Amino acid sequence: MGSLKMRKNIVGFAFPKNIVKSSLGAATDLVFFHGGKMINVSKEQLKAVEYLLDQSTKGNHILFDPNLVREVFSAPSRPMTEDEAYEVEHHIEKMIELDGIEKKKAFIEALPIDELYRVIKTYFNIVENNLFETQSVRH
Repeated sequence: MGSLKMRKNIVGFAFPKNIVKSSLGAATDLVFFHGGKMINVSKEQLKAVEYLLDQSTKGNHILFDPNLVREVFSAPSRPMTEDEAYEVEHHIEKMIELDGIEKKKAFIEALPIDELYRVIKTYFNIVENNLFETQSVRH
């Protein structure tokens, strides 16, 4: 996809490979880079994303019904096309922009089934990569 990019007051990630937490005081705390497109995340949205990721790393996937998650990961899958990845990016961006867990859940649940599956897989990819990024080396 791309590589991690850091600039003064801007932190980015190559969607959906990495998510980078930031405590920058700038108006834009986090920027997602993908295909030349940037997704800006405000300080409040960053807190919500961090909360969701923190809960997910503890096994509490509050955005998704556990039975649906099992269904998604037990279904056959194939790699996403570039167009599908762009659609998922759009859905993740929209979900981040919504206020409150209930609105986020309602938005996700209203997606067509194929897109819902891709969003869930991408979300878990982000969680997994966030775990790898924040995990210290232990011997």
